[in-house]
Amino acid sequence: MKRISISPPVAALLLAIILFLLSGLLPNGYGSDLTVAKSQATNILRLAVFLGVIAAGQTLVIISGSEGIDLSSGSVVTLTAILTYVIVNGANEKVLLALLVSLAVGALIGLLNGIGITFLKVSPFVMTLGMAGVVTGAIILINHGNVSGKVAPIMTRLVARPLSPSLQIPNAIIIWILFGVLMWLLLERTTFGKNLFALGVNRVTARLSGVNVTGMNLATYALAGAPDISSWAASTACG
Repeated sequence: MKRISISPPVAALLLAIILFLLSGLLPNGYGSDLTVAKSQATNILRLAVFLGVIAAGQTLVIISGSEGIDLSSGSVVTLTAILTYVIVNGANEKVLLALLVSLAVGALIGLLNGIGITFLKVSPFVMTLGMAGVVTGAIILINHGNVSGKVAPIMTRLVARPLSPSLQIPNAIIIWILFGVLMWLLLERTTFGKNLFALGVNRVTARLSGVNVTGMNLATYALAGAPDISSWAASTACG
């Protein structure tokens, strides 16, 4: 008989589901109330969406190897949150502009991280941690702790509420699934994904094989900064 093999991501997902189900059997758990169980599961998934989108960017950086990590994600999320909140100011027609601006800002900060790491040879840990401090300082300097704005109604409808009243599945979860499929396609079905894995295994070998190591490193950190605005858009609508 062939040995049954399960990929690590699938194994982690199955383990999370098993732990969630077992927690309902504990004293004062939700196992006796299906309505509470459904509500708990939905809330957990909704919160996981935001972390999952940010983790997607971190995944790209970690796969690239060379101790890659991005510690500036939290600060970038806060900055893009403020930008979108101020630009939108409750107007549905400004949502696309605000998201594009915030997406560009996140990618720019990620690109600056990549430039410091690639050309200045700064450690990823030091570079991204320092960038987190710079972004946090910029936030305090710009708004002085006073942010005025408003969430657009369309963001709440498209992200927080369910697509169909009968299914009661928040759109944020559907967005997460689509985002996961896009990440899988990027890593497994594109040249960028193949080159990224080659970069993480051995950069010297990748360079000798024709991979543009410098360009890949810059693009990876830029992409790592870009998803932060998507996670904020979902969290703002749900909040």
